[in-house]
Amino acid sequence: MIEEAKIEAVKNYLQGEFPKCQIDYAVDDERLSQKFRVVSEHTIQIVKFERIFLDDNSDIMNVLQRLGLGKFMRANSGKQVLVTKGGLRVL
Repeated sequence: MIEEAKIEAVKNYLQGEFPKCQIDYAVDDERLSQKFRVVSEHTIQIVKFERIFLDDNSDIMNVLQRLGLGKFMRANSGKQVLVTKGGLRVL
């Protein structure tokens, strides 16, 4: 099971990047990943995290900032984003 503190760190990061949006969380059993929805008035963006990414990183906020997840999500609005040990990619 993923540490609750890591899930909260992702939620806090996303809330900081998308302050006027609602952040929802669910487990994606199909991909064995953690799925977050960023819901605004006009769009829904989905970002999934491979479990190994969350397991292997202790400072989630700094890693996500270094990867530029928020910027990557905005650049790929409307597409699902996957966060892996190797970086970011569009699904």
